[in-house]
Amino acid sequence: QAILERLQSFGSMTTLYAREVLGIMSPAPRVQELRENGHHIATHWTYETDVSGANHRQGKYVLLPRQEVANG
Repeated sequence: QAILERLQSFGSMTTLYAREVLGIMSPAPRVQELRENGHHIATHWTYETDVSGANHRQGKYVLLPRQEVANG
């Protein structure tokens, strides 16, 4: 629910944001559950430095508008 609320409010969310702010250690399976429930979410790959200074490849999840999905 926290992931969906973030996506609906801001349009996107990164893996590190989910872990560090929302406390969701494995956001990918939760995003997959949202997809299975009919939400259209794209994954874009980005790099970001975490709080310890390590650089990570991470998913940036973007909630797609319904019309964008319908138009391809």
